[in-house]
Amino acid sequence: MDFVTAIKTVFSKYVDFTGRARRSEFWYWYLFSVILNLLTCWMPGINMLVSLAILLPTLAVAIRRLHDTNRSGWWLLLSIVPSLVAMCVLVSIVGAAIVSIASGASDVDPESMAILFASNIGLMVLYLLCILLAFVGAIILIVWWASDSQPGDNQYGPNPKAVSSDNNPTVPDIPEVPKN
Repeated sequence: MDFVTAIKTVFSKYVDFTGRARRSEFWYWYLFSVILNLLTCWMPGINMLVSLAILLPTLAVAIRRLHDTNRSGWWLLLSIVPSLVAMCVLVSIVGAAIVSIASGASDVDPESMAILFASNIGLMVLYLLCILLAFVGAIILIVWWASDSQPGDNQYGPNPKAVSSDNNPTVPDIPEVPKN
């Protein structure tokens, strides 16, 4: 599958979370997403719209890629959940600091900041733990996405390699030469 075909395939299966996706489809889509975000990163409003527009097809192709390795799409949560928890914890830490400083409970002197830091140490440890878990989850997912397809059919459908090679044979049949 080439770049353009992969992009067309992902857009044609915009919210199709069933079936299987080949490695080339997934990685070409990922490359397309990175290029699109790099082209629009200097326009925050446009970038947000582009990111929202490609969110569902990105999730769909990621889940179909996991299906191709005979894994449930729920494994995608391996990285998403710790990331979301880390964001919530970070908001709590920053919020606590802002409220503490705004209420006058702590000035910006070093002693007050040390007290503020000590009162949020549990949240900071939780934040770092969530970041670590998200990183480990992302590494595991990348390894699975880079893995070869499970040969043959699986519970998620037929092997896309077999389907595409049946439709577009790359090697012509060579007739047998009779033996003398």
